[in-house]
Amino acid sequence: MKSEKLRKTLIILFWLCLWQCVAMVVNQKIIFPGPFEVLLSLIERLSSRDFAIAVLCSMGRILLGLAAGMAVGCMLAMASYKAKLLGEFLSPVVTLIKAAPVASYAVLFLIWWNSAMLTFAVSLFVAFPIMYVNTLEGLNAVPDKYHKFDRIYRLSLRDKFMYIYRPSLSPFVLGAVRIACPMSFKAGIASEVIGTPLRSLGSDMYLSKVYFDTAGLFATTFTLIALAYVWEKITVAVMAFLLNSSVRIKGTGVRGERKTTMKSDVPTLRLKEINKSYGDKQVLRDITFILRRGDDIRIDWPSGEGKSTLLGIIAGIIRPDSGAVIKDGISRLSFMFQEDVLIENLSPLQNLMLVTNDYTLAKARLLKLLPEDRLDTKVCNLSGGERRRVSFALAISVGAELILLDEPFAGLDKGAIRIVEEIIAEVGTESIVIIASHV
Repeated sequence: MKSEKLRKTLIILFWLCLWQCVAMVVNQKIIFPGPFEVLLSLIERLSSRDFAIAVLCSMGRILLGLAAGMAVGCMLAMASYKAKLLGEFLSPVVTLIKAAPVASYAVLFLIWWNSAMLTFAVSLFVAFPIMYVNTLEGLNAVPDKYHKFDRIYRLSLRDKFMYIYRPSLSPFVLGAVRIACPMSFKAGIASEVIGTPLRSLGSDMYLSKVYFDTAGLFATTFTLIALAYVWEKITVAVMAFLLNSSVRIKGTGVRGERKTTMKSDVPTLRLKEINKSYGDKQVLRDITFILRRGDDIRIDWPSGEGKSTLLGIIAGIIRPDSGAVIKDGISRLSFMFQEDVLIENLSPLQNLMLVTNDYTLAKARLLKLLPEDRLDTKVCNLSGGERRRVSFALAISVGAELILLDEPFAGLDKGAIRIVEEIIAEVGTESIVIIASHV
């Protein structure tokens, strides 16, 4: 640590010495002042009341524009993510805003509005496309399996943001903040040099040019750099805290027991002549059956013959070519996918609590399948077999009237398969269970 600080200090001293040497060679303070002249000018400015007011006014206009641009960028990115057509309409506008020179903004806004509004508008237009593009990329980076998790287990808006979107958004939003802050400061001050509003750093720079006060120009520039650096660090720290802070799992408010308004006395699943093809291959042909609570069915077709497709159709994730799926008295279903659909940065216990809101039930289910010391291990650090057990525990713990299990025995040893079979027999008396398996 000490050696690193010493190295940085020596590097800074090297550049200061080089600066002083160049200034001595030029020997013209108007053209290239040395660090001592700039320091004196900086001290003079910092002791001036007018300069302090200029700093506050410029900072206020830039920060308001930056905040507005980031807010508008985030909101429009979320709207574009939900409505793809809106994103297509906004794409050329965002590209145009990114490519247009700052001087064009400044002159145009100066024609439309007064110089006092100029800095705010330019900062907004600089920050907006950066935040829009990064936020949209972060939303599009959410893994598809997380969307399946939400669609099946119906998370609350809070939980959906905290555990589905936040992990993917965090690096993109923080990256946008790191770029937008200094860019807004640079563009905002550049616009002030053009518009020269009263009580602004841009006006101070313009006067330095008029009076050939190069040392003053350097001093104001260093002040701006310091302000931009400090504000960037503050903003990134605040955003990182908000995006990466841990939160207590509250769940969706739907507990593990069954809560349903039933259309009939007994939950019933009816499939009527389900057909599904992929290209020239028909994987499902006229599938028809009826199941009621307490019934279970095992689909032992060969691989590639439509087992997962059929479960997807029943769950409503895949649309059949023809036929109908009727769920009478079934308000909730659960689905153990062939891939493990779990929140990777949460533990097995947190995954179950997220959808059951019941610590006792979640722990009891998992202890039948996992050692206790694995319950608080992040899912991303579990083995394949352990992930399958957590996926199974999740599917049978949410109080669903319809339980769909796709390859629940894959990756399990004989002892684990026996336990899974016993649990299926236990929960199957109160639910409809459909199992797709090679076993």
